Amino acid sequence: MAGPGEAILVDAATLAVSAAFLLRLRPGVVDRSIDEPGSTGFWHELRGGWAEVRSRTWVWSVLLAMSAYHLIVLPSIFVLGPVLADAELNGVSSWAIIGSGLPTAGIAALRP
Repeated sequence: MAGPGEAILVDAATLAVSAAFLLRLRPGVVDRSIDEPGSTGFWHELRGGWAEVRSRTWVWSVLLAMSAYHLIVLPSIFVLGPVLADAELNGVSSWAIIGSGLPTAGIAALRP
């Protein structure tokens, strides 16, 4: 079975792979001299973006749903979960197993 050192080694390897891909990116320069007529900068763009969000029901409904998820579900998972695992199960090791299964369950839930 792998220990903490091996877990950190795997994490470092994934970071190195990510850095290698990021180094291959060549971002372009954005020409900001061609702005919309009457543009006043950040606030103008923020108002325009907010208008676009409000005009699309699916965007604001997803934002609303994700806000509720972060307000209701995540606290129960990341606060109550460890407390219950400590009180009812075998403590930290049980919560580690449950927590590691959450991403897998999320991916499985996406399948039809």
